[in-house]
Amino acid sequence: MQYTRTHAGNQRLIKRTMQEEKTLKDDLGRLLKDFRSYLDARYDVARLDVTEKLIIIASLFITLIAVLFIVISFTLYASLSMAFYLNSVMHTNVSGFLIVGTVYLLLAVIVLVFRNSLITKPLLKTLIRVLLRSETPAEVEEKQEK
Repeated sequence: MQYTRTHAGNQRLIKRTMQEEKTLKDDLGRLLKDFRSYLDARYDVARLDVTEKLIIIASLFITLIAVLFIVISFTLYASLSMAFYLNSVMHTNVSGFLIVGTVYLLLAVIVLVFRNSLITKPLLKTLIRVLLRSETPAEVEEKQEK
């Protein structure tokens, strides 16, 4: 009789252990499924973040190209006008162009000397600000409006 009780108790214990093991396996399965879903969501968020940053950089680049084109066009026509005006004032055909060319040469030397502070650092700051920004463009606009 003792044997029957012990055997029945063991059977219940085994049955309970198997149920707990099944529950544990189910919980582990759900945990893995949730973890995969989390990883998929993080991957999608990272992909969208990279896409957003690339679009912002591309739009900045396109804007820069457009502004540079306008500035270069204006500078070209203004330079030609200034050269022709100086030629008419000096009654020569070459002096105005030499003066304007000398001014541009001096500007090129100045830009070359100060290229780090005029070009490199501002460009790096802008790119770093865009790449490391964790807020969306809508959040940035809301902060600027306040």
